Amino acid sequence: MKSEILVSREWRYAVKKYDKSKNIEVEELELILKAINLAPTSYGLQPFKVIHVKGEKVRAELKTAAYNQGQITDASDLLVFAHATAVHPFIIDRYFNNLMSTRKPNIKEVETYKNHVTQALTNWPEAQQASWCDKQMYIGLSYGLQAASDLRIDSSAIEGFDQKRFAEILKINTSLWIPTVSLALGYRSKNDSSQHLAKVRLSEDELIQIFE
Repeated sequence: MKSEILVSREWRYAVKKYDKSKNIEVEELELILKAINLAPTSYGLQPFKVIHVKGEKVRAELKTAAYNQGQITDASDLLVFAHATAVHPFIIDRYFNNLMSTRKPNIKEVETYKNHVTQALTNWPEAQQASWCDKQMYIGLSYGLQAASDLRIDSSAIEGFDQKRFAEILKINTSLWIPTVSLALGYRSKNDSSQHLAKVRLSEDELIQIFE
């Protein structure tokens, strides 16, 4: 099990060219989506959403807004992650409504905790709130990347696109959400030369500092 954790992550790379003839099984895609939903976020608020883009025509439009990167259209599936522009009241409300229905806790204790969360987060400047939401979103992305590699499904995280155009194409309300990163999922083409490149990483001694 210990070795499989590393084997799975060493197997993965950022695919540049997908095999357009291969599609992900519905059950496996659902596992990846469930993994993203299970990602831990601060206070459990999940201040982001994931858009599963299925239409070929829409994906072709998105490709033009992503500087013609082939992964957008050639991968089996495309997910677009959008983080909240601030810690909006509905984000807090939906979490605590879900908490009440799931755990049936003491109402007074929940109200006290909700007030604490609201005060802690909404007192920040809006730009800081948006940055915090962005960080939570990337935890979800990382869970999707890891789940895909565990299933031996290839992936590419793509930030290089025109956020405004993506929002227009996907009809995203930019007063509430900012599309920031896409996750292409599928199977590598045998002609993708990137799969043969050695990984370039720092040594663990360079990356990890021991403090006693």
